[in-house]
Parts: sequence; structure tokens; C-alpha cells
Amino acid sequence: MRRVIVALLMIPAVGIAIDHSKLDYGRPLQIDDADPLAFGEMAIEFGASISVNRSRKPDYRFEAAYLYGFAPAMHLELSAEPSLTNSKSEFGVGLFIGIKRETDKLPATAIKLGYHNSDGENELSARAILTGQIGAIGKWHLNGEAIFALNAPTDQRKTRFAGAIGYSTPIGLPNDFSQTFIVAFNIAQNTHVGESAMGLLGIGLRKQIGVREVIALGIESDLFGVVGLSRPSLRLTLGLTSSF
Repeated sequence: MRRVIVALLMIPAVGIAIDHSKLDYGRPLQIDDADPLAFGEMAIEFGASISVNRSRKPDYRFEAAYLYGFAPAMHLELSAEPSLTNSKSEFGVGLFIGIKRETDKLPATAIKLGYHNSDGENELSARAILTGQIGAIGKWHLNGEAIFALNAPTDQRKTRFAGAIGYSTPIGLPNDFSQTFIVAFNIAQNTHVGESAMGLLGIGLRKQIGVREVIALGIESDLFGVVGLSRPSLRLTLGLTSSF
């Protein structure tokens, strides 16, 4: 029996194809699941979002990402998020590594390493990801992240931490097998030294509209820790994923 348990712990993660049940950070909520992209698969993701601020005009953004499963249980991600108003435009590179697939007793695990540039402000990040079964068809998701600012001003943190917990489940069964409901809570240290942590709650839906196409809709709202009047209080995101 001990040999069986050890063998299960050593089972590597296996990539899966893009579908409505797979969660990707920002599409539509700020949480990842622990499933890497399938080996050899590529995906293009597009999104548009509007952030409503308390005092400023709404911020409109366009998002695009390219994902490539270049090795078993590993995929590369290139992303860009230009702002259509006056906010900072962003660019990122990510490496997703699936460590272990889920067993009857242990969750799936993965890590995601990233580089992020926002108008000359450079950051490195490392995110640990867990995904496990809850109930008959639901999934729980836990993310923990460390972010390292490479050229932060003196009034901003050089290192900060963030986390997210979420739940996803297919809805519409047994008549509809094409959509997944998601809810997530995020908490993160403020970038500014001395400011309190920030909390965010979001709900979303991913729906399969073709063999390899998924649309996503999400809404997120600040709960606490908002700094001044400039931070978005409400964000609406609409996305499309197509794999090949």
C-alpha cells in the first residue's frame, strides 16, 4: 500500500484541452486552476474590460494572450493589455508548470512563474496553485503568489503577497454540459508601504460555444482596502478563447 501511495504522489500533471471548465487568470476572474494546457495545443485569448472608478472616467482595456503547450504539463503564455484611456499599458510572459495531477486524496498542484512590465515598472512573480474536488462535480481552487518589484519607488513595496480562493462548478446539468459558474475572493498587499490590504470578490461564467471556443463573462468588485478614489470599484470583463 505504501508503494501505491508513493507512486500516486509521483504521477505528473497532465495537460488538458481548453474548455469551459478550465480556469485561466483574468478570464474572467483573477484566479488560476492547476491544469496546464495540453502538450502541443495552442490557444489565443481576447478580452475587453471596463473599470468604473469612484471619481475618474471609466477605464477601457483590451486584452490578448497566446498560450502554447510546448512540453508535457507545461505551457508558455504571452499577454498584452493596452489601455484605451490614460491608464498604464501592460505586457507579460508566463511559464506554467503542472507538478502533479489530482488523486483521490490530494489536489492537483502547479506553479506559474511570470515577468510583468507596466510602462517601465518591472515585476517578477511566482504563483502556487492548488485545485481539488468538492462534492460530486465542484472544484475548489487556491492560489498564493509572491510578487517582486524590480524598480519600485521608495514609497512602494519591493515584495508583496497575494492570494485567492475560488469555487467552480458546471451548471445546467443534466440538460446542458457547456457552462461553468465561478466565484472567487482575492486579497493582496497594497503596493504602497503602510497601506492596508485590498479585498476583491468576483463571479463569472465560462460557456462553450464551439468545439474549441469558449466565451467568458465576469464581474468583480472591491470589498475593502481601496486607496483614495482612483482604484476601480467595479470591473466587467468579456473574453473569448479559441484553441487549435
